[in-house]
Amino acid sequence: MKKMKFVVVMAAFAASLGITSCLDTSSVGGTGTLTWPFKVSSDYMTGKTIFVDEADNEYIPTTAVTVSGDRSDLAMVSFSYDYEQFAAQGDRKDITVLGTPKYLPKGEVSGEAIPEEGTVSLSGFNTQSLLIWGYNDYLILNPLFYVHESTASETLDTELKNHKFTLYYDAATKAENDVMKLKLRYQILNVGTEDALADYTKSYSYCYEYFDLRSAIRAYETLNGTYPKKLEVEYETASTYVPTMDSKKKSKQTYVCEMRAQEQAE
Repeated sequence: MKKMKFVVVMAAFAASLGITSCLDTSSVGGTGTLTWPFKVSSDYMTGKTIFVDEADNEYIPTTAVTVSGDRSDLAMVSFSYDYEQFAAQGDRKDITVLGTPKYLPKGEVSGEAIPEEGTVSLSGFNTQSLLIWGYNDYLILNPLFYVHESTASETLDTELKNHKFTLYYDAATKAENDVMKLKLRYQILNVGTEDALADYTKSYSYCYEYFDLRSAIRAYETLNGTYPKKLEVEYETASTYVPTMDSKKKSKQTYVCEMRAQEQAE
């Protein structure tokens, strides 16, 4: 895969898709800061943790770092860098990591539909943080939802394990207009009744979940004989201040974004 130069590769990836990203940038006096999802890898010479972007550029922390959370393919990393140094360093760039990088939870991608009576409404869906990572490899979403009213900072990680996100794709129905349709479905694993949802009153907006799109794309190609040009994500919301499983209260929303061209994705 061809290497791309300079840190703006990340902004270019998002811009080329026609969508916004969870990229947060600022610059003062020749330095900048970014927050971006990277693959976590190791430097073959030192064995230390490094980060890899969509174009296989490597980002070398200037100090030792520890990545927190359950291990996964991607981690969200905040870092600072020097503009001139980045321009001169080619595909191995020095960065100063800010805080502790955190592994992103991996959502399930399924070819089986989830019964609607078991799915829960989201409080919202942050389209400004939607990102297709790499060459249509992963979809990163920022769903907005409620956690249990008793949740505290020390119990948050345990609480979040009960919140499950699944992307369902229909491998039996042909697509229209080269759009691959995915349905995001949300469940709270330890809740079985509508009454129990009344205790979910704390808004939570810091969850970034990623999904491996490759199996869904292969299924799409097998059925349609073409590569998808667009991606549509359907999700459920409700005009209530607590989540609901009531289909009469839930409404379906959709968001569409451009995918990378097939020749770029191979």
